[in-house]
Amino acid sequence: RQDVELPDNVHYAYGLSKKEYYQYLSIAKYYLSTAKQETFGYTLQEAIHFGCEIAVPNRLCYPEMVNEACLYTGVSNI
Repeated sequence: RQDVELPDNVHYAYGLSKKEYYQYLSIAKYYLSTAKQETFGYTLQEAIHFGCEIAVPNRLCYPEMVNEACLYTGVSNI
């Protein structure tokens, strides 16, 4: 469910097959995570594989997986 209006260059999708997900990821420029729970970061690894720029919260497994420049501590950091 989409509660906010997104800019034209942002696409919200759900219920995708794995193939559809990879097709979207292959053309994406950025990967943003706002996760409150993450155990390994499969989607992060997939985004890195497809060459996306990464922005992830400075918590969970993320500090162990990306360099400091990719971490944010609050919305104003993104």
